[in-house]
This record gives sequence, C-alpha cells and structure tokens, in this order.
Amino acid sequence: MLSKFQQLNIPVILGHGDVSGGVGYAKNRACLQSTGEFLCFLDSDDVMEVDRLRLQYEAALSTENNGEYAFVGSQFTRKPEGSTGRYARWACNLSNDELQNQ
Repeated sequence: MLSKFQQLNIPVILGHGDVSGGVGYAKNRACLQSTGEFLCFLDSDDVMEVDRLRLQYEAALSTENNGEYAFVGSQFTRKPEGSTGRYARWACNLSNDELQNQ
C-alpha cells in the first residue's frame, strides 16, 4: 500500500507508539504528526459515500472560522439498519456546542 502512495507522489508519515493507546490516542497522534491543511478520518468499519470528501472539503472552505480550526463532520447511517441504535441516536442528535466538545 505504501508503494502505491509513493508512486502517486502522495507523502505518507508513518508513526508508532511503544504501547497501544486505542483509536483515540492514535488519532490524536496523527493530528500532532500531520503537516497538511486538512485531516480526514475513516475508521476500519466505516463505508464512505462517493462524494463525502468533496462535500466536506467544500464545507470546510466555506466555513468562516476567523483563522481558527474548523470541524466538519457528517451524519451516518447504520448497515444493517438499526445496528448500534443507541450510538446512532446520540451522535446524530449532538448540538453544535456538543460536537466541539466530544
């Protein structure tokens, strides 16, 4: 996989930790190691809609953030329908303030 990115001149930063800290720890480390203008996460159990990146990129560009960071997210659907319903109800009903504090 790494060689495919290299062939396309896509820079890749590899990192590792001495101990496993979980997915949140890994994402925080990725943020600290990043050098790009945008970050996008996709978990191993997620399926992304075809136009997700374009829509989120456009939303990020149009967000008035006064030089601060902008957080762009999206709702999701569960497949099969109804799986992990409690989490879906919680995540899809967060207010703007709650989104920034999660």
